[in-house]
Amino acid sequence: MSAPVPSARGAVSGDTAPGVAAQQPDGVRAYSFDLHGPLGEQEWKGLVRFQGELAEEWALVLTQWLKRRVRVRPAGPPVSLRRASSLWEQGEGEALRWHVDGAPVLLIWPQALLFQTLDCLLGGPGEAPSPLRPPTEIEGRVIRQITARLAYRLLRLEVQRLEVPVPPGEIEVHPVEPGQVSARSRWLSLALDVEWRSQRGPSGRGGERFYLLLSPEWAARARKGLALFGRGMAGEAEDLADLKRVRTTLQRHLEETPVTVRVVLGRSRLTLREVLSLEPGDVLQLEQRVDEPLPVEVGEAPFFLGRPGEAAGRMAVRLEAWVGGSSEPAEAGERGGPSGWPETS
Repeated sequence: MSAPVPSARGAVSGDTAPGVAAQQPDGVRAYSFDLHGPLGEQEWKGLVRFQGELAEEWALVLTQWLKRRVRVRPAGPPVSLRRASSLWEQGEGEALRWHVDGAPVLLIWPQALLFQTLDCLLGGPGEAPSPLRPPTEIEGRVIRQITARLAYRLLRLEVQRLEVPVPPGEIEVHPVEPGQVSARSRWLSLALDVEWRSQRGPSGRGGERFYLLLSPEWAARARKGLALFGRGMAGEAEDLADLKRVRTTLQRHLEETPVTVRVVLGRSRLTLREVLSLEPGDVLQLEQRVDEPLPVEVGEAPFFLGRPGEAAGRMAVRLEAWVGGSSEPAEAGERGGPSGWPETS
């Protein structure tokens, strides 16, 4: 193993809390930095590079959702912390959790950024109210929809850059309170600043900062890939044989992993590649015909509205981003669906 990174860079060892192993999902063991050691130098470099690429991925998602140019930048290097709850207590924000192959991941929205984002979705400049208030149930649901899209982008980046196998099942995003997060030896915190030109808020610097918290189980799952990425070998290998191996592995994972897309009044089977690539304007093919616009739910990913149109005996639904029910369903029939069926209006 590479030499440990000095504690000033955040990779310090810590104790595993009693009873943690009993709380883990099946197939995932509690990760102890004392047992496995802190992240090595190459692993830490890989995490820093991973943070930078994640910022680029999330900037694309938020730019599309908010319909304006959004910049997402790393807010300093990753750090390790013992109390995950302290970050959202400090920012008075909302925390959302999901599991990647059993490894917990947390995303903390500070309240200022949460309301700036909601204001953008309603066509405003991105202004947070003063004083801040807790979000309503509907507002929280919209934030979960956006978070689900961010979670899928995180998964895609893990598969591509860290060569982590695609986990079975769907990613489910759930809100959590500080008391619902069990103590762990160390969380890896990636801070990301989110900015756009018209953004306004009542708080000072830091009110627009995301915190992505990766559990020790995540570190154990991705450790090998982080080391490779730190050496510049994952996804951008200089050696052609290495590059071919990475691409072959990724293609097999994405093409051989079917998932179920839950649709109101119908179901459709897609590969994980298709799910991760779904964007507004895409077309889904369903086996069941309906005559009214319908909402579509991809796991816990954002909702869409579509207008059905017949195609070779099947129903084709064009996806359009839904920001609370005010959008009009888009017309289907302008392009073929993922399976290649022709479209008719």
